[in-house]
Amino acid sequence: MASVNFNLSSLRARRFKGYLQFQDPDNTSNYLRLKERQTMNISLSFGRDSHYDDQGQKVLDPSGYTHQFSVGLKTTADLFDTAFTWNGFGGSNTPPTDKSSISYWVYKNQNYEPVELVFITTMETVASAGTSKYLHLKFTCDVNSFTPVTLAGATSETDISGEILKIEAVKRSASATTLSG
Repeated sequence: MASVNFNLSSLRARRFKGYLQFQDPDNTSNYLRLKERQTMNISLSFGRDSHYDDQGQKVLDPSGYTHQFSVGLKTTADLFDTAFTWNGFGGSNTPPTDKSSISYWVYKNQNYEPVELVFITTMETVASAGTSKYLHLKFTCDVNSFTPVTLAGATSETDISGEILKIEAVKRSASATTLSG
């Protein structure tokens, strides 16, 4: 599957929608779309260490950041590969072949290989006359936790979580179709 610019006007709706893409490990400029997102939670935490300067004033120095995300998807059969089996006790392993499946990304994590997910969304907000009314968010994330199947009533869900590596856009604009507008 070729990479797709999800900012195209034909792929944007006027309601909040987010998309998940995994980076293709064989072609790092190519992204594989997984699924339309169902829920997305983002937590940004900027750490600061406090100390006192020579005048006795409290000073806060940056000490790094830990940004977390979690995504909940409705579990459907197309999220999983048909080939993946793993025998952790020395038997034969069959790696998944569908790179856009959760099976493939579970397998990659199991082998301690990085998995990159890109979350991108635009949402329309209420705005005063003459102000920008679209919010654009784009995050690059490292996936390190899966719950492949959780039964929640009549439907099942898959949860994916990890750390946000890069915040690429958190901005407003007058355009619904571009991050740069």
